[in-house]
Amino acid sequence: ITQKFSESSLGRIVYSWILATASSALLISVYGGIDNIISGAIIVILGIWISVIQFKLCRIETSSVNYKRAFMELNSYALAVMLITFIDQLISFS
Repeated sequence: ITQKFSESSLGRIVYSWILATASSALLISVYGGIDNIISGAIIVILGIWISVIQFKLCRIETSSVNYKRAFMELNSYALAVMLITFIDQLISFS
């Protein structure tokens, strides 16, 4: 894939997927996956957080980007969304 795209292009492609992931997490509340407004607000805040901190992938100088850290941050975001959804369901179940 690096033969067809430059490293900066790959960074922008990955960032667009991150934005799509954050946007799709917002749809959890639309389709009834969470009931509490606080859980929805936390997911919105986390979506903004991941979008802002991963903006570094769009820079022209991608040599200074730590991809391992970016991957860990994205996985932390996904885990946080799953935990919030799980806790919200536990609260609404009881």
